[in-house]
Amino acid sequence: MKKLLKITSVLAIFALIFASCQTTEEDDPAAYPLEGGAYIKLSGDGKLLGTPNDPTDLDNSLVTLTDAQAELMLTVDVPVGNSTQGVQSYELTKTFNGVETVVAQSATLPFTLTYSTVAEFLAGTGAVESDLRIGDQFIFNVRNILTDGSVTQAGAAGTFIITVNCLSDLAGTYTSSNGETVTITEVQAGVYESTQLPYLTAGGNPIPFQFSESCGTITINTLVLGSYLTVGTGVVNDDGTFTISYVLYDGSSVDAGILFDFSGPGDVVTYTP
Repeated sequence: MKKLLKITSVLAIFALIFASCQTTEEDDPAAYPLEGGAYIKLSGDGKLLGTPNDPTDLDNSLVTLTDAQAELMLTVDVPVGNSTQGVQSYELTKTFNGVETVVAQSATLPFTLTYSTVAEFLAGTGAVESDLRIGDQFIFNVRNILTDGSVTQAGAAGTFIITVNCLSDLAGTYTSSNGETVTITEVQAGVYESTQLPYLTAGGNPIPFQFSESCGTITINTLVLGSYLTVGTGVVNDDGTFTISYVLYDGSSVDAGILFDFSGPGDVVTYTP
């Protein structure tokens, strides 16, 4: 087993400094409306998961979907301290394959939208279940209807996307090929957090990290310790085990250069439930 490397306390200090300088959503100009109206936030959770009939041809394979894996919970609201002056009402729209339909309207905030069936996702789109493929997206947007009758988009924070994806179930406790006991928690559909980044610790403490899984392919593209980009890949095997390997950069982008490289064949870590 490889000896664990340790990120020094100096790096951890840099991580804290970097995190304190991050731009918040409220500071991001892209989150504000394009022309007038209110700064609206569309938040929530959801999933639309299924099993492709042919996992080797996801672009063309029919997907078996069930209502048990169809869920949407959205809330349209305005953050505290932001004005809605000049706005008469709000519309929540859904777009699929270029077809847009209004799914909710309200003159007041907050208001919500919930789905619990596949049919609700498809309603108003002109599509049927057999049209759906892995990777298809349902895009929800908020529009401001102003008192003068004009319409503006609510900005980037007023958009929420649900992607049709493969059913994923990696949550649980695993033993890694490094001899570590690791807990994997699902934080949202297809996105997981592990309690331990392989090979590295920070001051002797484990470093948690997130990864996503789609149709048997694992992707790591996340920041650890607030500012170190971690990029990697992996696969889920038929026996329930999965593997990962990764590179950790000396900053928040690949331009910072590689700090640790665990992407070689001998670095692959296997997790066994």
